[in-house]
Amino acid sequence: MGKLRNILWKYLGVTLDKQTRILIGVISISCIAAIVFGILAANTGSAVFRVLCVLAFVPVGTIVFGSCYLPLTWSLSSKSERREIEQEVALKQLKRRANDPHFER
Repeated sequence: MGKLRNILWKYLGVTLDKQTRILIGVISISCIAAIVFGILAANTGSAVFRVLCVLAFVPVGTIVFGSCYLPLTWSLSSKSERREIEQEVALKQLKRRANDPHFER
């Protein structure tokens, strides 16, 4: 687990803290529920399962579109604004890493 933590931090800047685990859990459960409801909708033809399939994809869509905000602001900003965004992201990542109980100091 320590190697996985180090790889995620070194190459992606991701810490395996409580917030990340909850986010991964919500996405996983939503995708599995959408697949199950989609299969049931295809087999039964019921409109209830189609609606449930769409509702199960709402959290995934929200998280995906929410994660597009930072790259969009990056691409539309000037050099000085990019520097500020870069510093803000680096500070946020370091704070999360410092609060990680498994971080070896």
